[in-house]
Amino acid sequence: VDILSGIDDLNMGGVQMFPVPAKDYLKVLLLEEITGNISIVTLNGSVLSTETISNKEITLDVRNLNKGVYLVKINSNTGPKFLKFVKQ
Repeated sequence: VDILSGIDDLNMGGVQMFPVPAKDYLKVLLLEEITGNISIVTLNGSVLSTETISNKEITLDVRNLNKGVYLVKINSNTGPKFLKFVKQ
């Protein structure tokens, strides 16, 4: 965990994300079933996309994102989780 931001780079409490950096697609693996939604968010907080979590493996299309650093926000019954990723 990055102490200054409180954000994990790759792995956080039952969540894994790859490949990082991402080029076309980003896979998010949930190690347990959760109910909620997943969003791609800019570092200034703008939500770029949101979808409902329907299974434990989620593929996010990042082809239309500009190169840079983004956050994946997972909203669930256990509260929000943020993971940082780089778009190539």
